Amino acid sequence: IRFFPKALEKILSVEMATYTESSEAPEVQLTAIKDHDVVNGHFVSFRWAEMAKNFGFAPKVRDEEISVHARELAAKIQDRSLAIHLRFGDYLSNPDLFPLITDSFLSKAITLVNGFDQIWIFTDDISNAKRFCPKIVDKSSFIFSQESMNGIDTFWLMTQFPKMITGNSTFS
Repeated sequence: IRFFPKALEKILSVEMATYTESSEAPEVQLTAIKDHDVVNGHFVSFRWAEMAKNFGFAPKVRDEEISVHARELAAKIQDRSLAIHLRFGDYLSNPDLFPLITDSFLSKAITLVNGFDQIWIFTDDISNAKRFCPKIVDKSSFIFSQESMNGIDTFWLMTQFPKMITGNSTFS
């Protein structure tokens, strides 16, 4: 996701600095950004995103950043499609901090989100999705991983769904 200043025309003609999320406090970074700079990255800090919004930055994915493949997949999303985002990486490495999503959790969530015909799963680890959520994976129409789709396409495609379960997801 990219955050663009209001004067987009200026960006194309001025040398830009690119800022990414760091350990520096958001207010320190945000005040250093000039009108022609770009903020680029994967921001997991809600505080950073809220402050960026207060400074006048709006998240934007440029149309040309979305692949033809992602657009073709988006055309297959129906009114009764459900996306599920399953994250395992740091959850597996820190089981004391992060509870893992299981079939039991997802089954309960799915009963709350009734009225769907397709399940699309997005995950960072297909083998662990099958290990921890085998019943849900078996019911899925589509399953995507980091190997099959880049981050921008994944997050953009998930925004196209009318219903979504994101229990342990950066997307949530």
